[in-house]
Amino acid sequence: MRKILYILAVLLAVVSCKNDELKLENIETPSMEFTFTADILSRATLDDIKKTFVLGERLSCFTKPYYNEKAKADIHEMVYDGNLFRSEVPIMIAKGNPQYAYAFYPCGNYDNIENIPISIEAQTEYLYASSMISYENPSPTMSFSHMLSVLAFNFSDKVGGRKIEKITIGENTPIPIEGTFSFSSMSLTHTKRGVFELPCSKDIPQNGMKDSLPQFFILPHSLNDGLDVIFMVSGTKYSCTLPVLRFERGRKYIFSVAFSENSAAILDTTVVSLDSEESVMPSASVSQIKIVHTCTYYAIPDFVSDTMYGRIDWGDNSTEPFSATAIHAYKQSGAYQTDIEIWNPKSVTFNDLTGIKHIDFTSF
Repeated sequence: MRKILYILAVLLAVVSCKNDELKLENIETPSMEFTFTADILSRATLDDIKKTFVLGERLSCFTKPYYNEKAKADIHEMVYDGNLFRSEVPIMIAKGNPQYAYAFYPCGNYDNIENIPISIEAQTEYLYASSMISYENPSPTMSFSHMLSVLAFNFSDKVGGRKIEKITIGENTPIPIEGTFSFSSMSLTHTKRGVFELPCSKDIPQNGMKDSLPQFFILPHSLNDGLDVIFMVSGTKYSCTLPVLRFERGRKYIFSVAFSENSAAILDTTVVSLDSEESVMPSASVSQIKIVHTCTYYAIPDFVSDTMYGRIDWGDNSTEPFSATAIHAYKQSGAYQTDIEIWNPKSVTFNDLTGIKHIDFTSF
């Protein structure tokens, strides 16, 4: 009898343990749905960049465990409902399992966060943001920054009555037109170079444009030797060389270009932030000296400049990039006008005035 009672007690204990195990298995870890509020960092005074998302817009979002940086990110598509971005299939964040969230606009079929393709061919605006998310903070505000640079041109025309029809860059020195973006390093890698053309049809005022400047997106990159730009103005081609600059992410570069009947000149450059109201930004200006002389061999004067970049027109149908030691030999004797353009000069010194007839400092 005692043996039977013992066996029954053991069986009851086993059944009780099994029930406890079943109860533990049925307990779910608390979780919260991941959503976010989107804030596009945009300069309020710029009307030609994206500032808000509209109802129904979609973007790609990547999530990966906070404690495992080598883990592959999960890819989601999220939709703006007028207030928040959320996934049509809810993304649940479990308690004790914080994650990184990376958001990228526009939405696309991206494989991972390391090689997101970027291209300027379609002139799409790219935005990106990141944030840590957790059970305690499942609905953060994600601040989106602008990925690309913007080139804009403010034209004036002494002739008058003409239109800017096309802007071409990269014809002589190809520019980056495709690349990949990595969220891990927050870096952009160039993968293809080529030519970019912007067709346009805008009247060119004699005193400069007031608004709606021709502009386009480019991939951020550095200009080591300047960049030739070709302007088609009412069937006539003009070319200018942009200065040695670094086109930075989230910056707009506005070049003032003046046309005459036979030439084009860049007068100055203004740089503004796309992401903020930042007012103190680098700027550049071009200066010009015109020298009339009768020299057979002519060496330019001594300039002091941080950039040492510009262009020399020797006056005999020959031109060359600015060089501090430039010298030119003329095939025939006579009077010539040498025009020297240089960016951000601090001073100029004429060490020898032999053969010099006239110096025009009006634009220096």
